[in-house]
Amino acid sequence: MAYVKMPKDLSKIKPKIALNMDKRQLIIAGIAAAIVAPIFFTLNSFLSVQQAGIIAFILLCPFFIAAKKQWSGLPLEKLLWYAYNIHFRRIKQRPYIPQGHYSTLVEQQELYEEIEKIGGKSDG
Repeated sequence: MAYVKMPKDLSKIKPKIALNMDKRQLIIAGIAAAIVAPIFFTLNSFLSVQQAGIIAFILLCPFFIAAKKQWSGLPLEKLLWYAYNIHFRRIKQRPYIPQGHYSTLVEQQELYEEIEKIGGKSDG
């Protein structure tokens, strides 16, 4: 009997909208077409159709690689956003702030000593 294997993690499956591409990939392909089409038609008036097509293909390749490839499970736009945050928005050197309990213990001991001076009984 024939059966179909279903993946256990269904969160990684993205619905395909058109041309076997999901929404994100279609948006990137539209941006690529909007950028490369005017360049192709401009080059077509100066160069032959083959040369303009090769240049347009070379310009399209980074867009399609960005649309199809994911690095460590993250798409390119998220990686670029994280890199922007790290290099430009966050402080370069974080100050060292110790999280020790010594100062709290010293304050507690001082409070116990003050209570003993007043005449009360302390547990410390």
